[in-house]
Amino acid sequence: MTVGTTWGGNRVPEFAVAVAGVLVTGDEETAGALCDGRTVTVMWLALADRPDPMSDLRRVRLDDSTSGSAVVISQTEPLSMTAAHTEVVRELLERPRDEVAAKVRDHWAELTAPEVTTDRAAELLGLDAPEEADECL
Repeated sequence: MTVGTTWGGNRVPEFAVAVAGVLVTGDEETAGALCDGRTVTVMWLALADRPDPMSDLRRVRLDDSTSGSAVVISQTEPLSMTAAHTEVVRELLERPRDEVAAKVRDHWAELTAPEVTTDRAAELLGLDAPEEADECL
């Protein structure tokens, strides 16, 4: 006997953000208070495997944008994305998923460490430091 699940509906990306937040931080409370480089990892994990990750990025942001800073809607606690987080996540979502996944696996410990900066997360994932501001809302 096998068991399967199928997710559906427009709330899936919100749920995925909540799950990714707990995977990266270890608990819901910490995930809701993120405002460092771990946000990049959370958002990439939540969206990278979706059929249209850029549309889902827009869908989970309170202002329906894909640029600048924004509040991310989640099934648990909302998350804040700086303009720098957004820039890095957009660039990652445009790259081949397997390429980024390998870098995430290789650098998991540092990408999920509380002191990781957005600049460092970008560097670990093969990107230049973001040009956008890295100030939380």
